[in-house]
Amino acid sequence: MADAVTWQCSKPFNLTCTEHGHEMAIRCKRWRSCRGCALWKQWQLTTRFLAGIAAVPDGKLPMFFTLTFPAALAPSEEEAHARWRTLYRAMRDLDYLGEFGWVLQRQKNGTLHYHGIAHMPWSDDDLGLWRHLIAYSGFGPQQQLVVAKPTHARYCCRYISTRLAALASCKRAYSFTPGYPKPPERRDEMEEFLATLGIVPERCDWVPSWWLRV
Repeated sequence: MADAVTWQCSKPFNLTCTEHGHEMAIRCKRWRSCRGCALWKQWQLTTRFLAGIAAVPDGKLPMFFTLTFPAALAPSEEEAHARWRTLYRAMRDLDYLGEFGWVLQRQKNGTLHYHGIAHMPWSDDDLGLWRHLIAYSGFGPQQQLVVAKPTHARYCCRYISTRLAALASCKRAYSFTPGYPKPPERRDEMEEFLATLGIVPERCDWVPSWWLRV
């Protein structure tokens, strides 16, 4: 029961209809400080990344990437985003990148790194171009780029309630391109969508209560 309680927003906004007097509570959505809203955000982003794995245009693959900065560099969030913009603009100029989503996390040692899933063409050069572009953009040499699996969607979002909250409040901790696929909203459609990825809900796999009523 403890896990179920953590889904509840700790600081909900109470609204009252001035005409009928009906009341309702809505989430504060302050996922950096509210444990319940952090888990809600984690679920929301995970399903979005899953949609990016399931819906991929012809000629591209869903690729899970990790971009790590050297501990000696220790860039600020602003500097990290500047390097990321340099990378994805260079990749798009070379037609090497389609839609993408990412999260920025702070590791235990304080350094920053990106996780994300992007639509990219198959690389037949042993990732030579990828390595060249990340070096050109100012990232460290230890990076990862593999075909994405459903487990990678969860991995991207696993620290949403802890290390992401360590970022500056005015800096973005995640983002998706406008054309990045979105998951279905109806429960029956969502279950069918998850089944296509081979995902069977676990016995205690918590989901938002409102979703069960759709």
